[in-house]
Amino acid sequence: MLSLVGPAASPAAAGIGQVWVHSGAVNGWYGGDVRVTLELDVRGRSNGFEEQLHSATCAVQGERVAELPALPDDDYYTTDQVLRATVSGEGQRYLSCWAQYRTRTYSCTWWCTNDPWQHATQTYNRVFSIDMTAPTVEATTSVEPNGAGWYNQPFTVTWNGHDSLSGVNRCTDPASIGPQVQHGTLYIRGECWDRADNRGERTVVLNVDMVAPTLDPMVPHQIVRGSTDAAAEPRATDHGSGVDTESCDPLDTSTVGMFTTTCTATDVAGNTTSQTVAYEVVPREHQVAVTVTGAGTVQGTTDEIDCPTVCMAWVQEDAAIDLVATAAHGWLFVGWTNDCSGTGVCSLVVDAAKDVGATFVVDGDGDGVADTPPPTNKDQCKQEGWATFNNPSFANQGRCVSYVQANGNAGHR
Repeated sequence: MLSLVGPAASPAAAGIGQVWVHSGAVNGWYGGDVRVTLELDVRGRSNGFEEQLHSATCAVQGERVAELPALPDDDYYTTDQVLRATVSGEGQRYLSCWAQYRTRTYSCTWWCTNDPWQHATQTYNRVFSIDMTAPTVEATTSVEPNGAGWYNQPFTVTWNGHDSLSGVNRCTDPASIGPQVQHGTLYIRGECWDRADNRGERTVVLNVDMVAPTLDPMVPHQIVRGSTDAAAEPRATDHGSGVDTESCDPLDTSTVGMFTTTCTATDVAGNTTSQTVAYEVVPREHQVAVTVTGAGTVQGTTDEIDCPTVCMAWVQEDAAIDLVATAAHGWLFVGWTNDCSGTGVCSLVVDAAKDVGATFVVDGDGDGVADTPPPTNKDQCKQEGWATFNNPSFANQGRCVSYVQANGNAGHR
């Protein structure tokens, strides 16, 4: 931009005429080097006035930056000249220019009369405010991130600039970060301009997660009362900052019934969620096994056991169960073995696994006494041996021997 910043010199006198600045100022500040052109007017000799330019110089902060060389004392510039100076550096830069002339008036009628020469110096001084450095930019947030560097609530990013020369003129409007962002890494760019219109920028990286983790808790389908290893699994997931901690309350298995436990998860950003899940505690069961020897049945007070068809059942812990033995026709129940004894009802409290045996023997005559096998040789009839048999029974040794002879004698004759 070319601007006229100095008035033209008076046409009646020599001196510094128009001054042109080839740069534009913003708010009174220049954003770079300033080029200045000075027109040095020289009227020569005409109309009773004569001027001669001897030299011209421009300096910035006292350091020479442009010069129209001085001619010998008896030699001068007789035509208009141009002096070009560049004002550089930053801050308040002082430009000082001066031009040295000699002038005189004269009159001519029949001959010319010259007045004495007069020496003159004309000056041009100006201060230029220059700022070529962009402002520094910083971002501040309305809330602080957590210790892991994550934001988990809405906040505002405000841009602040610093400029030690011309000062900050304006910055990018604040940015509001709300729940619509949900989660992710944000790259937010802000700018500030100083009064010289230099632009500074900065990009900040912000980790944002305003969404709590998701829970999908799982518990065993049925938990046996008294279990010590039963536990719920929170199974938390988080697609933002990631899961930091997850846990479920311990399961109470001391009582049978339906219960609930609470699972909780927290992500790295500090968002927390909880979910309640139900679980069932069922009674502990023990195995009750029955073995039948001979012909007969054993039935329980519940339908679980009907041996020899169903001889094993799972029964709730501490439940009471009665087992009843019934002999088949021609057989006699003679007692329980293992976890029961006697010949009555087998009453059990199922506090552990139980194993019960039921023994049946032949009672062909139905007299309630177990039948003994008939003799197979005569020796079995000797020494009152005949009296031990009951199926058939014998009145004396001779009848026993006769039975053996009639049915085959495997013993001694």
